[in-house]
Amino acid sequence: MTRNIGIVPIKSYSKRIPNKNFKDLNGKPLWRWTFDVLVKSNIFDYIFLSSDKPDLLKLNNSKNIKLIKRKEELCKSNIHASEVIFDILQNHDYKFSSSDNIMMFLPTSPFRSTESIKKASRILKEGFSSVIGISKASKGSNSYRILNKDNILVHTCKEKDLHRQSTDINEFIVSGSIFASKLNTLLKYRTFHQPDTYGLLVNESESIDINTELDFLTAQAYLNKFNVKH
Repeated sequence: MTRNIGIVPIKSYSKRIPNKNFKDLNGKPLWRWTFDVLVKSNIFDYIFLSSDKPDLLKLNNSKNIKLIKRKEELCKSNIHASEVIFDILQNHDYKFSSSDNIMMFLPTSPFRSTESIKKASRILKEGFSSVIGISKASKGSNSYRILNKDNILVHTCKEKDLHRQSTDINEFIVSGSIFASKLNTLLKYRTFHQPDTYGLLVNESESIDINTELDFLTAQAYLNKFNVKH
């Protein structure tokens, strides 16, 4: 039987916004927005919360909710969140099946919808090995430059593309909202970015990804403007 396994990495340390994942966003900590929508979706057999400070989560282990103490070496700034997923899959005493759907949800994307979560699960059920949430790029890659050691801008695209409008370029960015994969292919490729990954297009609010203070203000403004309740 295929099971849906949701995993949320919640470390306490962050450089740009101190204690970001535990920062209050309209009445509850940032990580809680993600956890609550996973519970609301009602599709998960298990939800794992991985944190170096599990006592701050103010939750207890239960039949479906599992708190994992995140190793100190997995809290460094150069460690990708996917390494936390592999640690849970391979180093803890839980019986996972190769047919399980493993779904990672970053707490920095608080506004993903239950509809998108359920859709990702259905896409895996239809036979795709992995699903990643994406959103339409507001700027095309022709707008990006590399700055060399002499502060000279280096073009990264062809000359003919320099003046193309972003609306003319069918480009998307990874939103950070949803990463999902069958367990067997996740372990095979060691990444959610697999051959023939399905790009799940999410809306603008779902694509809000909080990494800076400005991002946090954007999230607060969105909540206030549309009177979103927690």
